[in-house]
Parts: sequence; structure tokens; C-alpha cells
Amino acid sequence: MLNYTTNVQCKLCDYKCVNESKGKISARQFSMGLQKYNMVFPLQLLLIGYLSKPHCISLRYEIQFSNSLETGLETELWMHYDFDECTSKRDDQDDTDDVKYYNYVVLDAAVMLLSILSTLTVIQKMLFAFQLYVKTKNFIGKTYSRYLNKREKHLFVNYWYLCILLADLTIFAAAALKLCIDIGMAYHFDMCTLLLGIGVWLSYLGLLRYLTFGKHYSMILNTIVVALPHLGRFMVCVIIVSLAYIFCGWLVLSPYNVKFTSFWVTMETLFSLLNGDDMFATFDLVKTRSSITTQHLILIFSRVYLYSYVCFFIYVVLSLCISIIEDAYTVVSNYCSDSCPW
Repeated sequence: MLNYTTNVQCKLCDYKCVNESKGKISARQFSMGLQKYNMVFPLQLLLIGYLSKPHCISLRYEIQFSNSLETGLETELWMHYDFDECTSKRDDQDDTDDVKYYNYVVLDAAVMLLSILSTLTVIQKMLFAFQLYVKTKNFIGKTYSRYLNKREKHLFVNYWYLCILLADLTIFAAAALKLCIDIGMAYHFDMCTLLLGIGVWLSYLGLLRYLTFGKHYSMILNTIVVALPHLGRFMVCVIIVSLAYIFCGWLVLSPYNVKFTSFWVTMETLFSLLNGDDMFATFDLVKTRSSITTQHLILIFSRVYLYSYVCFFIYVVLSLCISIIEDAYTVVSNYCSDSCPW
């Protein structure tokens, strides 16, 4: 039998409605207006992997039913964990596990070493670019008696080097944290995977640099560079209209639809509608508990709200965004038909 503890908070109650002992919440507590109801489940697990010793994990699951904002009952699940090194040794541990453990340690150290070498190489290239900038600045000043403008200064900044530098730093931090996890000095698995994922993402983005040497392969990058300023100005207006729809849907539909219970949930719902996901469920989930007049009013408002949002953003905003990108692609393809400056 699974043991759990509960913590109940109600409103309009004539008795103390907080229960810290093992048990169940009563129907009367729900009927008096539930504000918050927490259930906690403690668990003990044993982690057996390629580590030198097994590790004990203390898990604490918490389920919360909340209506504190009076926007509908929300259900959330959290998991908290702590790692402790077990004192006993595994019965099935052999020399093969020790070999795998040392292989992982050597691999982590090799990744850290390669990251350091790559970082030093990128820093050297950036220093060479800075020295070239200083010499060019002095030459232009003495020969033509003028200063470099902002666009000319940007020519000495290689953003690919910055991308590779960030990738090396994040991968080095991830490998160092992974090494600490392997030897039992830290247990920050989430941070390790986050740093490693960002590092791998930046590393693969850095591979796009080699495509810029080919005129036809770099067409997508050149299109993004040309279209980015126009898209930025266009997105300012789009963000303002999106915020209007987000706040309106959150304030009006939050008591009747679980997909509008908070600002972030509303934004995710509208973004899903923009991509055509789960449209029928969003339209169908509007339920009211008010009078017939209010029910019809909320129902009509929800239909007008959702239809206007879908029509405006799908038929107008997305079409204009695609048109901006197509115009930029046309400019780049015409300009690079004979020779491309990138």
C-alpha cells in the first residue's frame, strides 16, 4: 500500500480544513470551495548503471489541485529527487563495469581537452582579426583621413567564431559536469544535459559556415540575412496583436477552458492553433456554469475570438511573412546569379 500525505486548503469553511495526516479529502471539503489540495508520495529507488558504486535516489512526488486564482481547477505534478551514495556494494558488480567506468572518465577528459584546444584556436583567430582591425583603422585614418563606419567595423567580426566559442565553452562545462557525475561528486543531470544539448546545437550550426563557400548552398543563409531586418519590423506589429489576443483570451475564457488558465498556457494554445493543432478540442472545451444568457454570450464570444484569431494570423500574418521571405530570396537569387559577394 502506498503511503501519502495530504494538505488541503478551502475557503468559506467553518472548520479547520488542513489535514497533514494520512487519509483522503472528504466530499464536504470539495463542496465548500476547494482552494488547494496537495498529495505527496515518497519513494526510494536504487540506481544501477556504469558508475563505480550504486546510488540511492529519494524521490518525492507532489500532485497539486489548485483553484486559488478561481480560473478553473488546475492539476500539476512535481518530482523532487536527492542522490545518496549507498554504503553497500552491488552483488553483480564485476571488473567489466569498472572498465566501462574508466572508459567514460577517459572520454570525458578527452572531450574537455579537445574543447580547450578548440577554444584557444578560436581566441587566436579573434585576436588576429582584432589586430587586422587596428591596422586597417590606422591605415584608413592616415591615408584617407576618415574613420571606419559601423558597417565596415562589423566586417572584422566573425560571428561564426563566436558561435564556435560558445559551443566549446558549453561542451567543456557539460563534460566537466559529466565527469563529476561519473566520479560521484555531483548529480546535476538536468544541467549537464542542458549544457550538452546547447553545445551540440551550436556545434552543428557552426558547420553551416562551410556552406557559405558555395554560392548555391549558402542561399538560405543569405536569404535569412536579407529578410531578417524586414521580419523584425514586421514582428513588432504581430507581437502587439498577439498580446491583445493572449490577454483577452486569458481574462475571458480562463474559467471555462483549461487551455486558457494562465498567460503562458494561453500563448501556447494560440500558437498551436496557428499551426492547425487541436482546433476542434479548443472550440469544444468552452463550458460555462452560469445562466443561459451568460452561457450564450460566452459561447458567441469564444467563437468570434477564435475564428478572428485563426483567420487573421493564418490568412494574413503567415502569408505576409512568407511574402517577405520570398522577396528576400528573389533579391538574393538575382543578385547572386553571376557573382555573389558572400
